[in-house]
Amino acid sequence: FYSQSALWYPAPPDGDFFAARLTFIVPPGYTAVANGRLTDHGVLDGVRRVTELDEAGGNYAVYEIGTPVKCLSFLVGRLSLTEEQPAGPLPMTGYVASDVRWLRRDFLDDARRIVAFYQGLFGPFPFEDLKIIQRLWSSAGGYSPASFLVVNELPRRPGLAGALVSMVPSPNSPVDLSQWRDYFLAHERAHQWGGQAVTGATYRDQWLSEGLSQFAAALYLRSKHGADGYSAVLKKFSKWTRRKSRW
Repeated sequence: FYSQSALWYPAPPDGDFFAARLTFIVPPGYTAVANGRLTDHGVLDGVRRVTELDEAGGNYAVYEIGTPVKCLSFLVGRLSLTEEQPAGPLPMTGYVASDVRWLRRDFLDDARRIVAFYQGLFGPFPFEDLKIIQRLWSSAGGYSPASFLVVNELPRRPGLAGALVSMVPSPNSPVDLSQWRDYFLAHERAHQWGGQAVTGATYRDQWLSEGLSQFAAALYLRSKHGADGYSAVLKKFSKWTRRKSRW
């Protein structure tokens, strides 16, 4: 997974927004997902030079970035296509990494509902399409480069009667709302508007990207779970604020 995370997401405004065309050649069995829309893909069969032998039989993919982005990101892995919704105003595609043994089968339906809610708040989705990748990772959460999302699935460990139970984040975390199923998806989705389509003016404004995404996720949870769920979210936020108020 390549991203300019060393500059802290989203990247500081040290350059302009730009369009691009990316071509990936990956080994057999691997898939590349990147910013922009997939415009061409296939398998390399022709070998014209000795230097191309290593690429023969590999997969290639071409992504066209029409809506300007701030930085380039891509993920290469053993991914399987799980869902595809090519129709409608916003095409969506779901992928899962080979080491994930459990799937959110309705990821794209949840994603479409969240996008529709945010469009009512922020306007049209800013990019050509949306890809969602489930991967196994050691921490909960995700990452939201322009036009695709990476959603982390926590490892599972043996529980009672040998059943596998998901490892969960600490309930004391001030920002973790994972007890609400759609939280991470809603939070990362909001970054497509605030953080990717629009960035802060300076490095010191980066907190706006996380703060606005967290608030947007809370608003979506209120729309789905009602006033009681929203009240529980705000109580969690305010409890942490009181604990740290001496700073």
